[in-house]
Amino acid sequence: MKLLLIYPKWAKLPGQTTFNLPPHGPVVFAADLPEYAQVNFVDENVEAIDFEEDCDLVAISMMLSTQVKRGWEIADKFRELGKKVIFGGIISGQDLGGSVSEFFGDSDYEYWYSFDVENTKLLFTKLSEQTPKLDVKELLSDNFSGLDGCSNLRNFCEKFGVKYDFSSYA
Repeated sequence: MKLLLIYPKWAKLPGQTTFNLPPHGPVVFAADLPEYAQVNFVDENVEAIDFEEDCDLVAISMMLSTQVKRGWEIADKFRELGKKVIFGGIISGQDLGGSVSEFFGDSDYEYWYSFDVENTKLLFTKLSEQTPKLDVKELLSDNFSGLDGCSNLRNFCEKFGVKYDFSSYA
């Protein structure tokens, strides 16, 4: 298996001293792969990505939220070329766009719902009607925690007409 492991560049702030953080995560990831995996590591802060490189899988590792949009761009280019793309890193739980859905399906990652006072009351009223013996913490934990917590909350709100605002870091 040929793996192309990429650490995306990030935009520096105006006037910011140029520096590159050592990409420890990708190195640890690569070291843990089986021996049959051939890894080519590209730190885009140091060298350009060859989008024509022959590989079976592209892995994009991001440590900073400022790398996310560039990571998406890289993933989109490789997907257009028919390559499978996965993401990882410290921020791997953030909203990473289409690759998360492509790889995990309708999984949950870092985003949130905001409710105004009226809809918060409606949410808790409908929750209490479903499971009247639980306290608020138990209601939320039992219904909206775990890997499908946010999806469950979205479905519950749609079912009972609870309005909310959706946000993410992306």
